[in-house]
This record gives sequence, C-alpha cells and structure tokens, in this order.
Amino acid sequence: MEKCKLDNEITLINSNTCDAVSKFKSSSVRFLFLDGDHSEEGVRQDLNLFFPKLALGAIIVFDDFSKNFPGVVRVVDEYFEKKLFKSRCYYRNTLVVKI
Repeated sequence: MEKCKLDNEITLINSNTCDAVSKFKSSSVRFLFLDGDHSEEGVRQDLNLFFPKLALGAIIVFDDFSKNFPGVVRVVDEYFEKKLFKSRCYYRNTLVVKI
C-alpha cells in the first residue's frame, strides 16, 4: 500500500472475519478484499458479516474466483441473482464487484 501511496487511505487487517468486522461501523467500508475460507460456508459467512458494514457503491474483491473454488463462485452468483451486486470485472481468478 505504501508503494501505491494508499497507506493513508486503506487499512489492512490481517485477521479472521469475526474479529475484523467489529472494527467497522455500519456503511463505512468502501473497499473490501476477501481472501479467506474458500468454502461455500466461509464465503457466505464473510459476506453476511461484512455486508451491513459496506457503504453504498462499495467495491469487493474476491481472490480465487474460479472453478477450483466452487464455494466462492456459488455464493457470489447467489448475490448476483439477488441483485445485491451491480457490476463485475474479472481478471486472472480475481473478481471485482460493486454493490
């Protein structure tokens, strides 16, 4: 983040989701990078915990969005079906969505 001069704008938290989510107020997170438990249950838990913390228009990046991690794909697809995600960009197993 320092090399990109984003260290004053992005807070890196290397923690499990349950601990990390408690650090944020509702609707305060504008960018979320998820690279955690790649199981369907794990991804669903991460999103369920963080969704209330996301600001309108927030960006979420999912690492390992590929057929090798079907749980990630299934949960993300469910959010698109429910129209909770508005747009997406995919690049080398990384998916970027906007809410």
